[in-house]
Amino acid sequence: MLSVRSATPACTEPTAWLRTNCWSVWCTTKRLERALRRINTLQPEIDEYYANFRISNDLLELRNLVQVAALIVRCAMARKESRGLHYTLDYPERRPEALPTVLHP
Repeated sequence: MLSVRSATPACTEPTAWLRTNCWSVWCTTKRLERALRRINTLQPEIDEYYANFRISNDLLELRNLVQVAALIVRCAMARKESRGLHYTLDYPERRPEALPTVLHP
């Protein structure tokens, strides 16, 4: 039987790929869309591990990491300006007034 510990490193590697290649200080809408597709691919795999294996700290951390990654990407995609860490080459200008980024489930 496959253990969560042996399964987790294979799952965490794509999150490192996402951090380095899809969102960073300089991002674009296309790269954010690619990151969200990758996240949406990972989430069902993590749910499967969560349902079929013993829950460990590694699995909880992986699940939380992917959930936070999804929130970061969705916020960055919703913001049509460059502000703070949400700098995008597609919208390099900053609006005069900061608007909140509100996500709805």
